[in-house]
Amino acid sequence: MNKDSYLKDFEKFITQTEKNCTTLSDPEWEKIQARFNDYTEKYYEQFKEELSVNEKISISILKSKFSILKRERKKIQEEMKIK
Repeated sequence: MNKDSYLKDFEKFITQTEKNCTTLSDPEWEKIQARFNDYTEKYYEQFKEELSVNEKISISILKSKFSILKRERKKIQEEMKIK
């Protein structure tokens, strides 16, 4: 993996997660969370010296999107428990 493939793969991962976040089981979500951690910790550390300011901003946006998805998923799960 190189910096460009990291950025492209991370964006694709977030897009796929957006499409499926409400239908994922808890074990599936745990795998998604682990992959997210890889993108934001392991791979980020590997490429951070090569990233431009704009690329770092893009990564921050992807991280924010994931946080929103996580909250949405939790909210939907809580609503389903009430019904």
